[in-house]
Amino acid sequence: MATGPCAALLDRVGGDHEIFIELCDAFLDDAPRRLESIRAALVAGDARTVQREAHAYKGSAGAFDALDVVAVARQLEQLAAAGDLTDAHHLWKLLDAHSGTLFAAVRAGKERR
Repeated sequence: MATGPCAALLDRVGGDHEIFIELCDAFLDDAPRRLESIRAALVAGDARTVQREAHAYKGSAGAFDALDVVAVARQLEQLAAAGDLTDAHHLWKLLDAHSGTLFAAVRAGKERR
């Protein structure tokens, strides 16, 4: 029985384990690249890229009902949309920490299949 973020995704795919595994794999492949893109854009002061990547990452994490990740990604997206990256580095650290927890939960949930 899947729990936590994996239960949310498994429910979304109607219990189809094959699709569940494919989506977990896609997330685990794509999400670290998106996080790196957000980090690099923050270093470069590129608010437009931060906004775009945070928005996309928020959607991906949302599939797992990862509310902590979604909330921080939303805050980053909103700051970047306003062109104000002043507090963004603090938010980046939170996003990175929450994402690590999410990645571990997705890997563990995938292995239980």
